[in-house]
Amino acid sequence: MLLLLIYEGCLKIKLIVDVPSGFLKKIQEFIQKGKYSGIEEFLEIALLNQLKLEEIGTIEDDYQIIMRSGTEINKGSDTVHQMAGPLFSNLSLIEQYNNIITADPPSNTLLSDGPLWGQYNRIFPIKITLRLLANLLSQNPELELKYFRENASDFARRLGMQLLDVDKTKKRTRGERLSTALPVGENPFKSKNRFKNHFIGYVDNRGVFQGAPGKLKFVSFHKKNAYNICITRPGLEFSLLKNPILDGNISNGDSLSEEEKLYYIEHIKNHVPSEYDAMMFILTNISEGHNRPDDLTQILQKKYANWTKSQANTIRSGLLSRMFELGLIYRDRLGLREIKYVLSIDGIKLINLYINKDN
Repeated sequence: MLLLLIYEGCLKIKLIVDVPSGFLKKIQEFIQKGKYSGIEEFLEIALLNQLKLEEIGTIEDDYQIIMRSGTEINKGSDTVHQMAGPLFSNLSLIEQYNNIITADPPSNTLLSDGPLWGQYNRIFPIKITLRLLANLLSQNPELELKYFRENASDFARRLGMQLLDVDKTKKRTRGERLSTALPVGENPFKSKNRFKNHFIGYVDNRGVFQGAPGKLKFVSFHKKNAYNICITRPGLEFSLLKNPILDGNISNGDSLSEEEKLYYIEHIKNHVPSEYDAMMFILTNISEGHNRPDDLTQILQKKYANWTKSQANTIRSGLLSRMFELGLIYRDRLGLREIKYVLSIDGIKLINLYINKDN
């Protein structure tokens, strides 16, 4: 006998069903082999499979069926499309982008002040959201936010689990993992919910846009009967840049291409100055020798006097994580626990441009 927990929105329904012992033993074997994070994920995928079968009425299009066991890593290659097959074709570049109507970026009155919140600690999850959004909008000009949040977080979960397998195979450290910030936690419901809020977004009860894509002015939310999610011109442009994970080979361990990194930096410089200024403030202080985490937190708290220490610490952590992904800094370990941050060659070039911008 097995207890199932089924979530419907915020409602949790408990169902008790009989599962043959042979089935349960097999499921546990798959979990022990690392193919599933737990029985909840196995059951969720099993339910999705059956729903898909009911929708299509045939298994001829078997590539549509969601099976991690059918998308195991090809140990001889790190190409995502070889790992995941057509399952992730919704994240691949397509040809039908000319018909997408872009929205105006949200006004600053609809956005929170200051740099990006610290929980928005990676850029690649934003890329996933934008690529999937562009591909879906090419088929349907109106996309309900609630529907998109469910589908995008599900794709991110499945892609994240594949990348986590690669991270483990490559023995990447926590800060270097390509699966960082993707919904790969042991509790799929909580993990995907965080992804929805941080890397897709929503409109809070004050009417303020929350989430990294909105804050970066890559998406906007328009209300009709319900909120729709729209893509802006910069969001579309960023989504169409080739990505080493979605469009290439990930053996070099980069989550963003050089073109994507340059586009992002130029975009925030022109459209999200609060993020750009905070990033340059951090780079400047690192170049002056303030290169320890605690030092940078204290300096940020002085610059932004209304922040608590906890806020400054969280935002500092997110800034450094994004700057690491952009290749502007790297970590240098001092002993077993201490680290310091060092400017990369690209970081030095950027800070020199910033310092000499008025010369």
